[in-house]
Amino acid sequence: MGIALVQVEPHGIESLLRLLRFITASVFLAVSVQLLTACSPGLDAGDKVVRVYAPFFDASADAFKRELSLVSARTGIQVVLETPSNLNDQIDSDIKANSLPDIVIWDNPRDLLNHSDKLVALEQLVNVASIKDTLISGWAEVASQGEKTFGLPVSSNIKTGNKSLVFYSPKAFERNGYAVPTNGQELLALTEQIKKDKSGYPWCAGIESGGATGWPATDWLEQYVLEQAGQSVYNQWISGKVSFDSQEVSSAASTVSELLLSEGSVYGGGVQMSKTSFGETTPLFSDGGLSSGQCFMFKQGSFLTDFFPTEIQAEVLSGNFESVNAFALPPLKDSKRVVIGDGFIASAFVKDSDVSEVLRFVLSDQFGMEMVKSVPFLSPHKTFDVDAYPAGFARLVGRATAEADLFGFDASTAMPRQVNEQFWIAVASWIRGESSWPDAAQAIDASYPR
Repeated sequence: MGIALVQVEPHGIESLLRLLRFITASVFLAVSVQLLTACSPGLDAGDKVVRVYAPFFDASADAFKRELSLVSARTGIQVVLETPSNLNDQIDSDIKANSLPDIVIWDNPRDLLNHSDKLVALEQLVNVASIKDTLISGWAEVASQGEKTFGLPVSSNIKTGNKSLVFYSPKAFERNGYAVPTNGQELLALTEQIKKDKSGYPWCAGIESGGATGWPATDWLEQYVLEQAGQSVYNQWISGKVSFDSQEVSSAASTVSELLLSEGSVYGGGVQMSKTSFGETTPLFSDGGLSSGQCFMFKQGSFLTDFFPTEIQAEVLSGNFESVNAFALPPLKDSKRVVIGDGFIASAFVKDSDVSEVLRFVLSDQFGMEMVKSVPFLSPHKTFDVDAYPAGFARLVGRATAEADLFGFDASTAMPRQVNEQFWIAVASWIRGESSWPDAAQAIDASYPR
């Protein structure tokens, strides 16, 4: 058999690479589906229509439909997307009317698991073990109970799917001779060096957010509960089996206190933190030193770019990262690098072959190749093609997320609502110095439904 040689002009190389990636992904998907189908015997035949509820709107909904059209083209299954304005109310109404959708994509495992008595365990529909192999560790357990998995991630939230990023100004670092820390020892050393130099404050940190004041501090605490105590304790903490006054959570609170509440760490200390908006980024770009409140590092999710000064946003959009960049928060000790975030989780109310087909695709590491072209998208799979993300912050976030050792779903979001709200209130009081950590922990623990 002869081999045809194709000459490619330089300007056509990118198009050819995109074509090859598409072909490779298509072949991989077809083979994967065949393999996974063999692992889901005993399914009833579907009616070739699958109803999906999802919290995607506008451009994201259109991009999601394009993803689903790939399944329709291959299988002949009509996938109908519905986007209820209030998902929980709609599900409750559907339960009463006995007209539940086939698949629901949730933005909170708490709400998903509240309906576990009516959901189908995904082990009955897909090869969960195979999906786990490609997921970032920690994601597969977010919506499970005992040995049953009721939900698996479709995507992380591009804005808040990785809240373990540290933004900094390369210009400010260069002016002061600072280097980006690559491990915990270097991070602590940099923190102390900035204090010693009196060039500014190591950390930018505001927790004011109106009625939700305190939530940024909960992210800090979650970071170190997961990093120091591990996934099992973290998940038990969410469910209330590990208390806020436990040794594990109290140890994480001590770490947060050392980083943020020790003298010289943050402008104005805890009192000023509680008055400063979570999106106040101006001091990050200041060059006025201590007197101006200049700070050098800002831990937050990628949504922080929306709060940059207009001229900095313009630089970022143009691909210029001289004024701002970001790095993954390194673990403080010899432990796993963890990521705190959130995302969208798929579940099923119906057990049939059509639902299985659709789930196998949306839960695979090939899902998102269409969405990433036109809307913000972040895959929960460590095997997702990082080069598919647009160049710039999206690719940086994608790589930092994929390379993480362990993912933890935003604990306060996943906790019961009244606990979430008390968490904000109590941690804000602690940050302000109005209460000790034991008192704050006791107040939060008392809010759990028993």
